[in-house]
Amino acid sequence: MTAAGRRTGLRACLAGVMGVMVAAATIADGPWARSFGLDAAAPARLTRVTAEDRGPLTPSRPPAIRRPALRNRADGALCDRLAGHPANPMIAQGVEIEEIDPKAAIRACESAARAQPEIVRYAFQLGRAQFAAGRDRDAVHWFRIAAERGYPPAQTNLALMYRAGRGVARSDPEAVRWLRKAAQAGNPRAQTSLGWMYRRGRGVLRSDTEAVRWYRKAAEQGHPPAQTNLGLMYRDGRGIAQSDTEAVRWYRRAAEQGFPRAQSSLASMYRDGRGVPQSYTSAVYWNRLAAAQGSTSAINNLGTRYEFGQGVPQDYAEAARLFSEAARHGNKFGMFNLAELYEHGHGVSQSLSRAIGLYCLAAINGHSGAHERIRALEQSGGSIVARAQSPFGRDPCRPRR
Repeated sequence: MTAAGRRTGLRACLAGVMGVMVAAATIADGPWARSFGLDAAAPARLTRVTAEDRGPLTPSRPPAIRRPALRNRADGALCDRLAGHPANPMIAQGVEIEEIDPKAAIRACESAARAQPEIVRYAFQLGRAQFAAGRDRDAVHWFRIAAERGYPPAQTNLALMYRAGRGVARSDPEAVRWLRKAAQAGNPRAQTSLGWMYRRGRGVLRSDTEAVRWYRKAAEQGHPPAQTNLGLMYRDGRGIAQSDTEAVRWYRRAAEQGFPRAQSSLASMYRDGRGVPQSYTSAVYWNRLAAAQGSTSAINNLGTRYEFGQGVPQDYAEAARLFSEAARHGNKFGMFNLAELYEHGHGVSQSLSRAIGLYCLAAINGHSGAHERIRALEQSGGSIVARAQSPFGRDPCRPRR
């Protein structure tokens, strides 16, 4: 074939290729698009691939395939699976931050965040992975990148880093500034945290009314921590008219979602007959649910029910077991209650030294009644305080000199 013939053949080939592309565009935009499985974005994808990746149209070099793009999408999906937030509706299933595999998540999310910076959640998820790895400064860096691009979950996490002084100098005003941005965008975690800042007067003037306002915004979105906090404000009449009925209503909403703090609070309302008919049986039911999730207050309260046989058969040994479990996790009421059992020998071998040791632990952790019990035992036992022992291997009491 002559050179002129080859040029003519090449022009015909190019014309044929363009014809196929035009036909594809027509199908994608026309009534047959659905039948062919194409969408309106298909021609744009085809044009972009051929423009960026094709070489000279010769039989020896066909258009290149963009395998890196496929790999980036795979890294993005892996980043979602390994570090995505459980409340994010954009992903199928998230993971709690304490369950993140930091090494794998950082690797996947670094690749996804750098390859697809337009998808802001990858930067946020990389921040979560860095936080899980204990790299607070790196977490702040990636939270800030996403926060400055207007991503409310990242704004919330950045605010909490400022509030705790992790990876950045502690600053309540900065925490409030970022929380307000996210709260005004409707993020329930931010609204709840901003309400807490108003409740405590951190970074803002203390205001129970403002706390209630922000708690309610989040509670009405079904956020269990906010519902529980709003219930507490109703129970105590802070920032709003006191109402046990409303307190129970909000506690129940959160409790039925499995939130342990609300379950424990609802149990206390049943125990005391506030806003509901008094029922130890119902109190035990809700305390069991919360205790099964590790709520130390529920574990302690369940121990009290066994100690006095309220809603369950009286069982001092079971009460001692539950008080001990709560105490081991730092619950001051569990420490105090277990001390009482040791003092009187109920469910355990009587031991005044262990009782005093536990009373001392309770006092150190802020139990107001523990000091009075220590003084009473000092008067009756003299130098026994010098030999006080905790069953947890600690000696919190100092001997008298």
